Amino acid sequence: MIKDLIVDAYKKGKEALIEQGSTNPSDNAISEYISIFINEDCKIQINPRTLRNYYKDALEDPEKDISISRTDVINSLCQFIGYSNYQDYVKTKNSHPKLRASKKYNIIGLIVLISIFIVSILFFKKNEPRLMIWNNDHYEEVEFNLEKYKLSDLKVYKQERIDNFKKIEPTCDYQFFDADGTVLIWYGKNTNKDYEFFTDLGLHPETGKTLKPITDYIIEKHICP
Repeated sequence: MIKDLIVDAYKKGKEALIEQGSTNPSDNAISEYISIFINEDCKIQINPRTLRNYYKDALEDPEKDISISRTDVINSLCQFIGYSNYQDYVKTKNSHPKLRASKKYNIIGLIVLISIFIVSILFFKKNEPRLMIWNNDHYEEVEFNLEKYKLSDLKVYKQERIDNFKKIEPTCDYQFFDADGTVLIWYGKNTNKDYEFFTDLGLHPETGKTLKPITDYIIEKHICP
């Protein structure tokens, strides 16, 4: 059943890339696409090469199942293709042949199958990972394209990052704190060790280090010397 899961995941990944404009996505591109979902959306580290090796093993012997030692990776693959976990995937897969056998001789069964198919497509489409990339001073949504973007630069789309997270260049008259003293600006150093300032807490887009809340000392030292 693990073999079927890997094959289904790659089929889903290929369909998603084709919908995004890729004419004939390679196994490498599909592996990268799936790994982005697992790494960013499920918060689980998995190397694209490892996924590609699983897929290769699954195709070598159609009659022999394969094994994946990591339960978290198995459940993440299930989530990628639209199931809550592996138990849900197995239960659904096992029920499909019986469902087809019992309904294929009447029109009601056909309608049920078509409905399930349509709902599945809509569910998969809804749950395809959207991506974004840092562009100079803000995040913007982009399509999966390894020819245009580096894998390390692609992030899972978050609307609050798009709306609220910006890099700014505050002056002395900028409002650094709310009326009750709440911090409104965060700072961190870029790869050149220069101070940069942002409108929300989070990680520095270039270094990945956690931003710090602004202080009077930082304001006097680096903004209003």
